[in-house]
Amino acid sequence: MCLDIKDHFYSTPMKNPEYMKIRIKYILEDIRKKYNIENIVTYEGWVYIKIQKGMPGLKQAAILAYQHLKNCLEPYSYTPAQDPVGI
Repeated sequence: MCLDIKDHFYSTPMKNPEYMKIRIKYILEDIRKKYNIENIVTYEGWVYIKIQKGMPGLKQAAILAYQHLKNCLEPYSYTPAQDPVGI
């Protein structure tokens, strides 16, 4: 059986949040308006973001998603393969 679990991957909760900064110029105008981001931009043009769930580019996102999926499936007698095919 094969499943696409990208949504699980991106919504995996993190025990300890992390923070990043991004230039305001990289945030789309509709996102700026929806979340009223203009009010939190630093005078240098940065927006500080709190990361609470897995996201693309987060180096530990894969292991967090694996551990979370494993914990969710454990009550149903799921056990990971010792030598997965294709990995």
